[in-house]
Amino acid sequence: MKKSKKVVNRIAVVFLLASVFSLPGCGTAENADMEEVSVDLEVEQENPKTQADAAADKADETKEAGQEQDVEIIRRTKEEWDEITLKERAEFEAKVKAAGGISEEKAVEIAQKALETDLGDKGKELELVIDEAYGWRSDLCVADWSEIKEKDKGALAYCIGFNNADKVTEMDDLLNYNCTVNAVDGSILEAYTIQGWDNTVYYEH
Repeated sequence: MKKSKKVVNRIAVVFLLASVFSLPGCGTAENADMEEVSVDLEVEQENPKTQADAAADKADETKEAGQEQDVEIIRRTKEEWDEITLKERAEFEAKVKAAGGISEEKAVEIAQKALETDLGDKGKELELVIDEAYGWRSDLCVADWSEIKEKDKGALAYCIGFNNADKVTEMDDLLNYNCTVNAVDGSILEAYTIQGWDNTVYYEH
């Protein structure tokens, strides 16, 4: 469509020049200006891309680059993800050791006692959650979520969970107990239960 428009414009310019050259004084400076105008029109038609078009092209390139990155992440194999996970865990464990912190085993003991204190006999129904892939009995991380008290944010912590998932069939009967233990001094940063979908109760320690 753009090509046919360019041809029409060129024909119009030819007729315009023919009429100008038939007038007296053809070839003077005034007529030279007219020739320059015809060239400008033709150049404009041959370069129809506007700034908006260029911006749109740039946006498309950025979108394509993002999609390629997403595909690359998906392509990672289980072995590659395992390597990343194990490396992160090892780095946290090294930090805990350097700080003279407690072991995961000790943290689980602390969480178990907190469970018994907070839930009493009801806590006996719950079992320790163990990571099936790595055998870890906690998630070792940095306690920085919003529910953590300001003074404790940024602390290395073992997040330990217990539940009765193997003993219930209804979601309303599912009970989770979560205890976050400071990996350095063994204090309890947070403890709470979730009953069913969203009934959450926090416990002071």
